[in-house]
Amino acid sequence: MLKKVNTAAMDKLIKSIVKIPGEKIVTLIVQGESEPFVIDVSADGKFGYHESHELLFRAKLVSAFSSSGGMIIRQFLPVKVQRKMPDGKKVWIPRKKIYGVFIGKGKWYPLKKLLGNSSSVENL
Repeated sequence: MLKKVNTAAMDKLIKSIVKIPGEKIVTLIVQGESEPFVIDVSADGKFGYHESHELLFRAKLVSAFSSSGGMIIRQFLPVKVQRKMPDGKKVWIPRKKIYGVFIGKGKWYPLKKLLGNSSSVENL
């Protein structure tokens, strides 16, 4: 049975995700679930590729707010870097800015410094 969820905090987190400019990938880890939930977020704030995807994301987020969890948000930047693949082929890969969030006790807490990046979801 799920506990009552702080929907105001959940909505603020969703608004903070949408506010990050550009394309994003959100990975949500919920305590007690064996697999993370991964969803693309478009530059205009659409979650996934079907209207039901945002509802599914919100349901997973309710689970995280009811127990605990974590979230990684990867923001794609307009800058690309060239990388050499194991087969020798060179490819251009977009740089990303990484944001982290801890979810627990009905609240969410931005993680301050990930991978040498001082960005924080709370600064949006």
